[in-house]
Amino acid sequence: TRTFWLRQNNNYEAALWFTALLKIKETKEEKDNNQTHSVIDKQLSILPEDLKNNLTIAYEPVWSIGSGDLPSNEYIEEVLSYIKNKLKSLYSDEIAEKVILLYGGSVDENSVNRLLEVKLIDGFLIGSASANFEAFKAIAEKIKL
Repeated sequence: TRTFWLRQNNNYEAALWFTALLKIKETKEEKDNNQTHSVIDKQLSILPEDLKNNLTIAYEPVWSIGSGDLPSNEYIEEVLSYIKNKLKSLYSDEIAEKVILLYGGSVDENSVNRLLEVKLIDGFLIGSASANFEAFKAIAEKIKL
């Protein structure tokens, strides 16, 4: 959900725009057994045939969350590229380009610089680090929010 504040007659009103968030989760076993593409295919299959609205997809390797064990940038790029190409084949280039791709899995002040190098990452899902103001602030400063 994105919130935009509109000023009207010296009062502020919140206008909300909603976007769907689909989390693509992958276990260590699925990764190790080279099942990543089939996992993505299965999880994308829940999308409607006539996708028209805003969509955000978060790739979350479950095996990485909280462990500090990050996938390589090349692996993340390959996964996000597969998602983007799958969306192009299911819908269109135009729809696929509008989809926002997030990464979530051990995003913290120590990993964010490396993750920023992945060109297909549009943003991050920040878990436990978001509950600690100083940790979140450090991430925000590195992202230059």
